[in-house]
Amino acid sequence: MNWKGHMVLGAATFCGIYALFLVLDRSFNLMLYMNTLIPLPTLFIAIPIGLYSSVIPDTDIRTSVAYSLSVVFIVAFTWILVILGTISPLLGLIALSLCMVGLLIPHHRGFMHTLTFAMLFGMGIGILFADWRISIFSIGCALSHLLGDK
Repeated sequence: MNWKGHMVLGAATFCGIYALFLVLDRSFNLMLYMNTLIPLPTLFIAIPIGLYSSVIPDTDIRTSVAYSLSVVFIVAFTWILVILGTISPLLGLIALSLCMVGLLIPHHRGFMHTLTFAMLFGMGIGILFADWRISIFSIGCALSHLLGDK
């Protein structure tokens, strides 16, 4: 499947997860707050993160759209964190360097095409944004990539 197919599958997965949260919230009153208390800015963050998560396993292909998106995403996000004062410039440079080295190591359909990677990436995103719902969206969309490749 190409990157466009993975994005479509990721978008469908995102919608499915959101619908599941709404059904659980309304049916069982689990107080997931997806319908009423989720801030709109969180959705604006979750949607691109979910779409990005649906193509990230292909980051290990140098010519892929996922690789290009990853480089842009890592650089932009690190600078945003530095500008906002969330991390120091030195820590930002270290994180940027480690991420760039990480993009050079994997081989296709290796670690990045595993359940472990999807879980670790999603949990990392959830910790980074301090929102478990974004983590669930990210994990689900990354897993949709794996299903799309089977």
